[in-house]
Amino acid sequence: MKKLFVVLSLLFSSFIGFSQSSSCDVIEPFCSDETASLVFENTTGVNAAEVGPDYGCLTTTPNPAWFFLRIDTVGDLNFNIIQNTAQDFTGTGLDVDFICYGPFTSSSECNNLTAANTVACSYLPDAIENFDILNAEIGQIYVLLITNFENTPGWIQLQQTNAGESGAGLTDCSILESFLGSDIDACVGDEITLDGTTEGATSYKWFVDTGAGFNEILGETNPMLEITASVSGVYQVEASDDMNSDTDDVIVTFHALPNITTPIDLQQCDDDTDGISDFNLREVESLLTNDDPAPTFTYHLTLADADTNTGLITNLSNFSNTTASQVFVRVENQFECYDVATVNLQVSTTDAVMANLMLNFNECDNDLIDDDDSNGITTFDFSDVTNTILNLFSSNQNILVSYYENTTDALAEENALDASSYRNGNSPFTQQIVVRVDNQDNNACLGLGFHITLVVDPLPEFDLADEQFLCLNQLPDPLTIMVENPEEDNYTYEWRDQGGVLLSVSSTTSLLEVTSTGDYFVTAISGSDCKRTKKITVVNSNVATIGSIDVIDISQNNTITVNVTGEGDYEFALNDINDVYQDENIFENVIGGIHTVFVRDKNGCGIISEEVSVISFPKFFTPNGDGFNDRWQVSGIGFQPTSKIYIFDNFGKIIKKIDPSDEGWDGSYRGNRMPTSDYWFKVTLEDGRLLKGHFSLIRR
Repeated sequence: MKKLFVVLSLLFSSFIGFSQSSSCDVIEPFCSDETASLVFENTTGVNAAEVGPDYGCLTTTPNPAWFFLRIDTVGDLNFNIIQNTAQDFTGTGLDVDFICYGPFTSSSECNNLTAANTVACSYLPDAIENFDILNAEIGQIYVLLITNFENTPGWIQLQQTNAGESGAGLTDCSILESFLGSDIDACVGDEITLDGTTEGATSYKWFVDTGAGFNEILGETNPMLEITASVSGVYQVEASDDMNSDTDDVIVTFHALPNITTPIDLQQCDDDTDGISDFNLREVESLLTNDDPAPTFTYHLTLADADTNTGLITNLSNFSNTTASQVFVRVENQFECYDVATVNLQVSTTDAVMANLMLNFNECDNDLIDDDDSNGITTFDFSDVTNTILNLFSSNQNILVSYYENTTDALAEENALDASSYRNGNSPFTQQIVVRVDNQDNNACLGLGFHITLVVDPLPEFDLADEQFLCLNQLPDPLTIMVENPEEDNYTYEWRDQGGVLLSVSSTTSLLEVTSTGDYFVTAISGSDCKRTKKITVVNSNVATIGSIDVIDISQNNTITVNVTGEGDYEFALNDINDVYQDENIFENVIGGIHTVFVRDKNGCGIISEEVSVISFPKFFTPNGDGFNDRWQVSGIGFQPTSKIYIFDNFGKIIKKIDPSDEGWDGSYRGNRMPTSDYWFKVTLEDGRLLKGHFSLIRR
């Protein structure tokens, strides 16, 4: 129990000097009077203010003096705080630092001095500081901490600089007249001592008002009153001498302790029948109390530690009963009143009905969420397991079924899974789920273990060309389309057209024969009923039709241009059906002679060919019998067999007439070899063209 001690000020002496308190728990009243005659002692010999409040801008808090002031008049208040070595403030100024908090409804706010409640703060090295309280309301309480950085005895004064101005508020100096001090908040069971000792008083009476007016507490005639019955009310002391008497009162409120259940058994599942398990101690909180607002809980190994709020247990979510089988919980409400509950840690043997429960769930891989249909991750709904488990137990039990990824979470009852929409992201392809079953009426663990197995079945794997060509020149023969690496022993294949009409179902072949273009869809179905669908587009193609062949010959650059039509995509080759084909339909620098052009459909619908003649003549020949260039002939006129070729000497004399089909001129005339010279020719083509030119005969 804690004892509170309240001291009366002197009753019969007139003072303008007031004491201070170095502790927030025994905070003193403070105000600014119109005559600026009120002064307050500063503090010396104290290292720092207590731990707890947020001291804002104050880097240090040496020699703290705690005060509270109460607003008496609505408005704005502008203050100077002065610290001086002399009571009349004619001495040496002392560095005064401060922080102001508020507004509050009482002065007992030591636990609420936060940054959010800070009104003003200064850590300047000045003997006079100032701050403002704006829009103050009657009855508001503000808390002031004033420090004495120089640790020099002196006095503090609060001066209101805007007193008497329009819109200015005022502080309430009547709070300085209280003998018994500030109102007291205590806990049921606390012993409270009120001290009304007053200089010059010869007799005392004590009264209490519990709601029906003041009644004298008979027999209490001492200056001090011990309150042991935890009775809340307004307590009043009357101090008298032979001629005068005066009274003071204080409100004492006894707050109830937290309403707790103790002792209590916290039961945990035994995951391996060894009687050892980890406990989430926080689970006991809902069993200990239903108080609102919720109290705070701290956990301790001994009752003594709980009473002093020391020796805190920190591993609350995985506390092993090998450390202790009994712990103590300090339950403390908002009034700092507490009680201690004893918690017994018990390990439960799981119910036998769960022993043989093993449920498997299979889902096909998909890309609906992560755009990846082969990573072994998908979404499961195993929420029906809850009803399956509930049906194993009698209906009069309040059963809770929960699911976890691992035993650690299950024992701590943390990170429970959503059974209706669970993704196995931490364990692709296969995962076991821990099921925990609890009786919520008595906290008994009825089951804990891996009772669910999740399996992600892969989708069928196969390849299918994006496009295939139907050769119109091969109809009515059908086009066969197929998957490229069929696993026909494992999959069933369904083929549909672009209208969704089922064309074929087979577990032995992936082939489909078609005679029309369009989109076709094949769905491979695995033994686990997982499906993958791919599309192939069938497009018309055809062998080429040669419309014409344009030839430019007897030139520096003889060319052949092949003009084709058709539904296909064509490429071209010259003279060799197996040669490299080109996309261009023009052949350049073609030598004279008879050539064959080949046109191939790139889509596999066939090759067509046609011969073409390119006319040319050699610029010279060397009839020396070595087998090279021994004869002169015009090439490429075999397609015009009635063409006529004449050779002339320099004098215009015809020395040879050549047939287009023979070997050509050997360089002789009537059996005699003609000399080296230039010779002329004239060719009359069957198509009506006339060609003329000259060439050289060279003898070596």
